[in-house]
Amino acid sequence: LINSWLDFQPKNFNTVSRMNKLQTDILKSQSVHLADAAVRYSKINIAMFDAIMTTAAGKFKYTIQRPITYIRNVMGQTSWNSYIPLAPLPQIPTLPFPSYPSYMAAVVSAGTAILESYQGTAYPITDATQENLYGSFKFTSLKDFADKTLEQRIKSGQNFRFSTEAGRSSGKKIADVVNKLPYQDK
Repeated sequence: LINSWLDFQPKNFNTVSRMNKLQTDILKSQSVHLADAAVRYSKINIAMFDAIMTTAAGKFKYTIQRPITYIRNVMGQTSWNSYIPLAPLPQIPTLPFPSYPSYMAAVVSAGTAILESYQGTAYPITDATQENLYGSFKFTSLKDFADKTLEQRIKSGQNFRFSTEAGRSSGKKIADVVNKLPYQDK
């Protein structure tokens, strides 16, 4: 699961593209009318891009270091590193921008909340976005998908739990606002 979320281009989908791919898979499976699909794409992308802008503003307001910086500078483990193993591909280092709030958590949470507004909270999902590289991943619900996706960022040393939770909260609030926009759908 960790490798499949890395933003390798052109092999891997970035976070926004991946969420759109998940939505596309859902829309195809349900034969949603084109006009309704357009509204859904509009909502999910407004929410995700607002999440990106909000977290970018927060990252450079709070400038909270990433776990690797803390481990090296405060704990004194100067050789520790949060590289994600990608054999046979090269390893990817920790992202070079502040940790708080988590961009990925905000985007995934915003996108998931929009999807849940249509599918409900118990909708099972299979993420086959990177199937040719990593296989597919089955989740019992959209919430399970979001939880496991965000947990891997913490376990890999990319984010602190509190930065992930802040991003998650922000993403959900943004999706709530977008879901209240006066669209004619559902």
